Amino acid sequence: PEELGDVVAKQLLHQVLLSGYVDSSCQWVALLLMVLTPRNVSKIVLGRLTPFTVRFIRLLHTFFGTEFKISVVEEPTYLVTLSC
Repeated sequence: PEELGDVVAKQLLHQVLLSGYVDSSCQWVALLLMVLTPRNVSKIVLGRLTPFTVRFIRLLHTFFGTEFKISVVEEPTYLVTLSC
């Protein structure tokens, strides 16, 4: 039980370090909802993009033709703003 607590605490601190408004495991859900809304109204700040999120952005472009504008907000924490 103590080892599990250590692992969970480290993962939580890692997510806090990455910042952003969405947990890294759920970034793709936020992006999907952005694509399904009307054009030019969606904007979100995320922490470092995961490899899965990058692949998912490519899939969204393939299926929906949506392109995201990606800009870096802060260098030390790697926050990025995505809008579509």
